[in-house]
Amino acid sequence: MDTCRLLRPFVSLLLLAVALPAMAAAGRSATISGQIVSLSPAAQTLTVQTAGGSQAIYHVTPATHLWRNGAPVGLAGLALRDTVLTAQVDSRTLRVATLRARGPAVTTTRGGLTGVDPGLQSLTVGTPAGPRDFLLTSATLFVRNGHAATAADLTSRDSLLVHALAGATVEPVAADVEADGPEASEIEGTISAVSGSDVTITPEHGQAVTVHVTDTTMIRLHLPTGEVAGTLADLKTGLKAEAGFDPVSFVAFKVEAAPADGGGGQGQQSHVEGTVGAVDSGAGTVTINPKSGSPVTLTTNSSTRITRNGAAATLADLKAGDHAAAQYDPVTNVATQIEAESDSETEPAEIEGSVTAVSSTSITIAPHSGDPVTLTLDSSTVILVNGKPGTAADIKVGAKAAALYDPATKVASKIAVESETEQEPAEVEGSVTAASSSSVTITPREGGSAVTLTLSSSTVIIVNDKPGTPADIQVGARAQALYDHTTLAALAIRVSNGGH
Repeated sequence: MDTCRLLRPFVSLLLLAVALPAMAAAGRSATISGQIVSLSPAAQTLTVQTAGGSQAIYHVTPATHLWRNGAPVGLAGLALRDTVLTAQVDSRTLRVATLRARGPAVTTTRGGLTGVDPGLQSLTVGTPAGPRDFLLTSATLFVRNGHAATAADLTSRDSLLVHALAGATVEPVAADVEADGPEASEIEGTISAVSGSDVTITPEHGQAVTVHVTDTTMIRLHLPTGEVAGTLADLKTGLKAEAGFDPVSFVAFKVEAAPADGGGGQGQQSHVEGTVGAVDSGAGTVTINPKSGSPVTLTTNSSTRITRNGAAATLADLKAGDHAAAQYDPVTNVATQIEAESDSETEPAEIEGSVTAVSSTSITIAPHSGDPVTLTLDSSTVILVNGKPGTAADIKVGAKAAALYDPATKVASKIAVESETEQEPAEVEGSVTAASSSSVTITPREGGSAVTLTLSSSTVIIVNDKPGTPADIQVGARAQALYDHTTLAALAIRVSNGGH
């Protein structure tokens, strides 16, 4: 009996019945790839930036399936700068159905902020297992409530997600810190009164605001000799101050103060805008060349907020030629904020055709017309084979391929490959000798070894000529199945239970 011929009409009818109500949802499905630039465990969202520079915030639900480096993870298991190999999202609701990401090995810690050292070189996270300390470096990325931030922006009421580089034996180094906390109101000006635990700050323009300092308020003093932790007793009238506080209770989350003469770097800010001329990550400096006037070399520190193309960044991410705008102290030339945009976003080139050569570092694609193009493959290249993440080793000569690449460097950013020929499914016909929610074993009638097949949500099951589920399959029933002979995954099963 030609089992394939017998099963295929039933498979087609069932797929048609299932497809009709699903067509609307399928029409909204979109595939994306790029880089994770922001995470919010509290809001259950992540922001992905594409190779073209566009960003979108996507929602994670209980039905979302996430993988990182091939293993299933929760949202907290993803890290900033992870490469999104591929993700299926609803283009209307922006909900994520599936997402596969790749990134360096990290450890994950969640808890509340219990302390940041005065120099912003380390922070402490309170966890159920006790406090954990993390070193902060110039490469540590900070995001608070979905926006680029610095260690100085963290408050005692924040919930933290910290990813640390794996392998640390003593004090781990934080690769990225995601904070979620109450949105604070801010006031900047001069301390005009201190009464008990209440501190009044009068801005240069507008009304004075009185904030309440508690034992959880973070107080930092900017002195000519550096930054130090402070107490309520250090807040004196006449000091320049900036406070973040709850707009309802007026309880201060943090207060930063400095002498009125600007000795602590809190004086009038200057602005420079131009192109990045040089970056020295070791020295912590960046030089910006304005359209007119002399170049300005700025120093960065742990309080400098840096973004590039709208995403949280570090000094090392800035490139010569980037357009940049910076706020800085004209006395110390210490930058408080740098916003950079890449010099130009080059539209990727495209090619579609057949693979004529492939190695671990390159691929040659011959288009239907025109000359073949050889592209470089590197660690950033996203490879999809038959719609699933793959490697260069999975690409075969003769396969159909489409690629996006940088026309200047010929480095491929994404390659989608389809096998030129699909293997015919294997067949088995006999009696069901074992069945569960995830597998079924069929013993052939004519003899031979039993075959145990894996069942999944994509397996088409027909029981007594009607759509069925694994629970409907009974031991002893007659069964016919089509399956992938390599993976033993069942594609379609037709079952006739006893009495029918």
